[in-house]
Amino acid sequence: MRLIEYLELKDKVRKELSSLIPENRKRIVERDSHAKRKPIGCGLTIHVGYGCTNRCLYCYIQDMDLSFTSVTSNPLTGLELVYALTLNPYFVPGKLGTFLAFGSITEPFHKVNVSKTLDYMKCIKKYLGNPIQFSTKMYIDLELAKKIRDAAGRNVSPLVSIVTIKMADRLEPNAPPPHLRLETIRNLRKVGLKPQLFMRPVIPTITDVEADTIISLAKSYGSVSVVIGGFRITNRIINRLKEIYPIDRILIYAKRLPHGKEQIPLNIIHVRRKILEKARKFNLTCHLHACCACAYTHSVPCWNLCWLKNGCTHCNNECWSKQPKITEEDVREVLEHLNVKCKNITITEREIVLRIKSKRSPRELPVILSTLTKRKVKILK
Repeated sequence: MRLIEYLELKDKVRKELSSLIPENRKRIVERDSHAKRKPIGCGLTIHVGYGCTNRCLYCYIQDMDLSFTSVTSNPLTGLELVYALTLNPYFVPGKLGTFLAFGSITEPFHKVNVSKTLDYMKCIKKYLGNPIQFSTKMYIDLELAKKIRDAAGRNVSPLVSIVTIKMADRLEPNAPPPHLRLETIRNLRKVGLKPQLFMRPVIPTITDVEADTIISLAKSYGSVSVVIGGFRITNRIINRLKEIYPIDRILIYAKRLPHGKEQIPLNIIHVRRKILEKARKFNLTCHLHACCACAYTHSVPCWNLCWLKNGCTHCNNECWSKQPKITEEDVREVLEHLNVKCKNITITEREIVLRIKSKRSPRELPVILSTLTKRKVKILK
């Protein structure tokens, strides 16, 4: 596909769904966050619901004013969710488009969310074709695994979270135990999917100490790779953890203490890289970011350009070899579609530099161009 065809697909789907959705519902969709939010590292997070009852001590959703005791399903239908995405100025549809990540502020396969998650996945696959990823701690039986495969496609990227076995009952009091999550990995693999072990957050002196055991078990149950993630702390998380854990073992990695509901990432990259080396001894593909795992299962370049940054583990997906070849005309067509006048364009394998005529350019322009071209984008006036 030419670059412009991705934006034309977005317009086509928006027009088609606009005729199917009542006007009163369209006004609700237009106010929904999916129609406005800018993607983050893992892509655009898809919220099938709000809140989670797993009550993991290291979870930050309470600091986002979300419930630890109940789950509320998103009121949008699958068609409305897709329509919202087509309204989002940052969103790009298609196989090389924006990554869509389920599981950031709720458990997508909590009993309240299951049907909504499958509906959203099915509609995204039908109308948009974007790479889909989900993270879960739930037990997924064979029947549900087949439904996920049929709804999202065989290239869906399943992340199954296990960060501890010995302390799971204390750190994750309401979540299914790790042995059931291992069965989830097995069942997803049985139906032809590529489940991946999700070690996030990495809790210093817990996750790294248990890493060999967790990785070995995950591989034996069918995990094809491992994602070794970071850890963000808040005041609430600190207060929860210090009841069961020597909190200084965590705080030594924080540049400072959080203020209010602020989330502070820990500087644990060396801890994560030590786990990465352990995983490699088990001949597992390794990633430091969820977006890389999504790229790996879909066999596309990482939308977040990790291979151009320090986060690449040089896995066999070789994102750089899948980078689309583009011309100046390709870029000019996109700029014209976005009503941006450009003086000149410089294209390299790593970067696109635009010198534009307008005093202002659309705030979404760098995101759209980077997503389409899989290059960094620099805009000069």
